[in-house]
Amino acid sequence: MKQILNNPYICAVPNSNHESGGGNITSNENGMHAEEKLKRIREWLSAMFVERREVIDGMLTALLSRQHVLLIGMPGTAKSLMARAVCACISNAAYFERLLTKFSIPEEIFGAVKISALKEDRFEREIAGHLPTAHIAFIDEIFNANSSILNSLLSLINERIFYNNGSAIQCPLITLIGASNNVVDDEGLAALFDRFILRYVVNYIQEDSNFVQMLTRQDIIEHARNPPVQLTFEELIYLQAEAAKVTIEEHNLEMLVRIRNRLRDAGIVVSDRRYFQSLSVLKAYAYLNGHSALGDEDYLMLQYVLWTEPTQINKVRNLIIGLTNPYMQEAEEIYEAMLSACRELEHGEEVHKAPLAAETVTKLNQGMKKLSVIEEKLRAERRDTTRVQGYIADTQKKLKEILSLYLGITA
Repeated sequence: MKQILNNPYICAVPNSNHESGGGNITSNENGMHAEEKLKRIREWLSAMFVERREVIDGMLTALLSRQHVLLIGMPGTAKSLMARAVCACISNAAYFERLLTKFSIPEEIFGAVKISALKEDRFEREIAGHLPTAHIAFIDEIFNANSSILNSLLSLINERIFYNNGSAIQCPLITLIGASNNVVDDEGLAALFDRFILRYVVNYIQEDSNFVQMLTRQDIIEHARNPPVQLTFEELIYLQAEAAKVTIEEHNLEMLVRIRNRLRDAGIVVSDRRYFQSLSVLKAYAYLNGHSALGDEDYLMLQYVLWTEPTQINKVRNLIIGLTNPYMQEAEEIYEAMLSACRELEHGEEVHKAPLAAETVTKLNQGMKKLSVIEEKLRAERRDTTRVQGYIADTQKKLKEILSLYLGITA
């Protein structure tokens, strides 16, 4: 075990030359396997951060695939808190965090220049405790990086190399989580933007019930620092190796070709690098979903990879669903119609709540019946039913809330 770096932003540093080894890794923590810990972490984070399930999945997928993730959203959308909570779930790993401003200097990210080296005509930085020695990092307002920071940042993020006094140092960085209040519109920062294979637009909470749930969690900041379980660094390396074993077959590659061609037809052109890196993301997301081979549902992660403008996200999603699983396209339309009905009820005039609630109950029941039919079709073709089951469960929850809140009926 290496010595803990003396820096308030750095956790303990493990040996970075771990082998994943054979068989599953079991911790001393109640004898829990790494896979079970990952599942519990995913559930804990998703329950704590309402309407953020897909963002949480993206950050976990980034850790499993050794890729980077960017969170874009207005201030107050919990970007920083989510990033810190995810990083807190990995113990014994070197962690670095910094907020960039237009006045930030390279020393804040890469370490101060050694005075002793300057006396010997060497420009060498003291990198210990800074980004070049971190395994996991969070940089807020990353697009404030000026040219002096940017040049070193690009090679460190992509090639994991930092040049110190002309010597190339291999960095142990696994995943960098970046955050920004805005989508980058500066051509000089386009290369940095492209380094983030996973990119999420984080909005304010939409549903009233979720908003109320958020308000009741006044302890969320403290809670986010204390995950119920943690993956050790060794367990994370093991899970990465297991995720890499997910099968990518010829028909999966053919599907990616079809997706690329359809995106081109729609005017959405993505770099070859992003398609190449998307394979590790797809494998990791499939593994997160408990799949040993890539399934229809796993392609949906590409909606956060294959866009260049936020307005393209829904178009990419619909195109992927239409190509990989037409049943799911129908299920999404049904589910969205039910959500729309619930929103109309929430924002309707109080005097009309009761009759509107009764109408909404009818729509939800009809929608659930249609989803059940789709679920049976998916099951008959041995396709993944997880998402449809989630839609049905969520609708049942909303149905109970409406019956209780507006019609005085409890089950």
